[in-house]
Amino acid sequence: MRRPGLEATGVIGVWLQLACLLVAIIPAAVARAGAARPAAAPLGARVLAAGLAASRAGLWLFDLAVGQMLQERVPPQELGAPPGRPDEQTPMSACMGNDNA
Repeated sequence: MRRPGLEATGVIGVWLQLACLLVAIIPAAVARAGAARPAAAPLGARVLAAGLAASRAGLWLFDLAVGQMLQERVPPQELGAPPGRPDEQTPMSACMGNDNA
């Protein structure tokens, strides 16, 4: 069996999250429109909570795929470089006349 690549895994994660959120929102929207019986309200709340909890699996899958892509696609010359803030502050300290940056 062929496994999906990182990009396909990320897309599957996003669609899984969207599908779970739609399943969670539809009963709540129907209950709000007044089409549901009042006794069905607790069931709608349970479906909403379960759909929101299940959508986290899609978010987790997407996050893992993006993290793996970032790790695999870093150019070799940038390996070990500190991310973010230290590189952002260097040009600012150069503008202030600090030659130690």
